Amino acid sequence: MASSASSSTTASSSFVIAAKYPYPSMVNVANFVSIKLSHKNYLLWKTQMLGLIESQNMMGFIEGQISKPTSTIEIVENGEARS
Repeated sequence: MASSASSSTTASSSFVIAAKYPYPSMVNVANFVSIKLSHKNYLLWKTQMLGLIESQNMMGFIEGQISKPTSTIEIVENGEARS
């Protein structure tokens, strides 16, 4: 099993299970942002959105510190994954 600070991979002889990508999929934006974006309320909407992004530790996506996942994972016979 290989691991690092941002991700880890568990390998078997026939498949690979990748660690959870650091994206909080259970976040419902409507629960955190009380207004819909319009041409009149951008600054208030932006303040609420940034508060949500920061509270869920997602600023790395905005600032480029967290890279996007590869679009595909190739699974080879020896259990190693290649992008």
